[in-house]
Amino acid sequence: MHFYSTFVFPKYQSEAKENIIKSKTFQTTFTVYSSMQKKKIRVCQRAFLRILHITKHRVQYIAKRFVESGGEPVKERRGGSHKSKKFAAKKNAVMLFINMFYVDEPHYCRGHSERRYLPAELSINKMRKMYNNQEGLEEDLKVKKGYFRKIFNNNYNLGFGSPRTDVCSVCLQLFEKIKRESDETEKQRLCVESRVHKLKAKAFYALVKEEQSDLKTLSFDCQKNLPLPKTPDQITYYPRQLYLYNCTVVEGSSKAPMTRENVFAYCWTEDEYAKGANEITSVLWHRLGNTDFTGIRTVRLIADGCPGQNKNSIMLTMCSKWLLIVRIVFPVVGHSFLPPDRVFAHVEKETRKLECNITPENYLDIIGSHSTIVRLG
Repeated sequence: MHFYSTFVFPKYQSEAKENIIKSKTFQTTFTVYSSMQKKKIRVCQRAFLRILHITKHRVQYIAKRFVESGGEPVKERRGGSHKSKKFAAKKNAVMLFINMFYVDEPHYCRGHSERRYLPAELSINKMRKMYNNQEGLEEDLKVKKGYFRKIFNNNYNLGFGSPRTDVCSVCLQLFEKIKRESDETEKQRLCVESRVHKLKAKAFYALVKEEQSDLKTLSFDCQKNLPLPKTPDQITYYPRQLYLYNCTVVEGSSKAPMTRENVFAYCWTEDEYAKGANEITSVLWHRLGNTDFTGIRTVRLIADGCPGQNKNSIMLTMCSKWLLIVRIVFPVVGHSFLPPDRVFAHVEKETRKLECNITPENYLDIIGSHSTIVRLG
């Protein structure tokens, strides 16, 4: 059953009240649709209002708005935030203040990221205090911590960086020179030099990602020395400690998944062998000798440019024994984030949780959960 309120206009009816003539611009009729008779049947106003449980004034108001809008649906104006216009100036002032800060890209990122990072020494609370303490800021533009945090989180994709470690010395040097240079011509030259330096680094990462059917990529690197013993006893900090070495070789590009089938960790302690060019070359020789090169014409070796381990004549002599095209790629100094570094990050995250470790076996168990262990020698 459907109820209808029909408006018929214009129908003028004059009413005299206190010498004022008023006109009715429309007349309301109430009908109900009968499915049996297939037509609308007129009903009285009282029955219409009681059945729908509404008041006469509500019907009259809706009818008036309908006529005034020319039959178009009236836009809903209820609800919503009525304070947005009130705080618009305050919001704009906060956003202008946040836009003044220098933001940086992430130091280690496998791809392009929209997220940017503010200096590590800042925080939302510090920035809010700096904003409120601005000279000449009007009192009604000052904000509380919650309001500043809401604008920061809802309008920006920003984070706070960690204290930088292992930063490229060239990038750091150029950044400081650009920041302090007052001559625009010299500053432009430094910006171009910095841009070229970063493009070289991107070209290296493009080589690490490259995949071809006749190309085999092997990247290798040495992890930070793992100390033995590792105990909470403070006296163990002072005696000479024994180190466990880990040289990890990853087969495949940086886009390849890290599994025990393509990650190989060569481990030994410093009482067994040193960690020099001979040992690293022996690791790579063993890995090349146990790799399937069916259909492969080019072998690409990727490592950092450490001369005592990778960038030396011993490594080149070993590679010359292979009757293939062997390319050794060394990255731009300071931009040497390799696939083995991803493995090291997982290992170091778990080793930090070890409160006590006396023997190498605990380290080897952790390394073995992310790679295939090969004991050198």
